[in-house]
Amino acid sequence: MLFRSVKAPPAAAQAALTDKMSEIKIREKEKIAQEMAQKFGLPYIALRGFPIAPEALSLLKKSESQQQQVVAFFKVKEQIRLGTTNPSEEVEQIRARLAEEQHAMVDVYYISEDSFQAAFKLYDVLPIPKEVIYGYRIDENDLLKRSEERRVG
Repeated sequence: MLFRSVKAPPAAAQAALTDKMSEIKIREKEKIAQEMAQKFGLPYIALRGFPIAPEALSLLKKSESQQQQVVAFFKVKEQIRLGTTNPSEEVEQIRARLAEEQHAMVDVYYISEDSFQAAFKLYDVLPIPKEVIYGYRIDENDLLKRSEERRVG
């Protein structure tokens, strides 16, 4: 018999192989990101698996984060760290704004697209703050309505 039949690998082995290949691709992309960080003169960090607190993430609106490809990933006392895949003047403006608003030292790090996506997904589980109103809320329309009632009555 010249040819032996080859069995397909078990599903578990196939899944392990796929996972390993995906892991290798991520490592390659992170290595490229490290090189880009050096090119831009920025520190580099990989955010996959990095614990990002809601207090840090909520420093930037989801829309701003997505548009500028920047995420706040660290906030402790007067220190804030941003990660970006796109170092730009807009990111520098965000850094300066946060430094002023938060009275903090803000550093910008270069991150890979994979790191950005991993961090950006956390916006989906970020609680949306709700405004709490104590007492009564009187807006301009209420005041106008009251003044009309007084004139008529």
